[in-house]
Amino acid sequence: MSSRLCPEGDQLRMSETTAARLLGMSGSLRSGSYSNAVLETLREKFESRADLKIYDLQPIPPYN
Repeated sequence: MSSRLCPEGDQLRMSETTAARLLGMSGSLRSGSYSNAVLETLREKFESRADLKIYDLQPIPPYN
């Protein structure tokens, strides 16, 4: 008996019609930071495959 969950040739994969939902948080509040730029670039590059929401840390007192 095989310990594999999938029969030969089958692969588990995310549906190609459902976009992944992601949450991005940058450790910087500075508008021109590299972290913010990377998150924006990722959101643009993968907009057809993923829904990337960028969480704003400014309302959280320890970050502001």
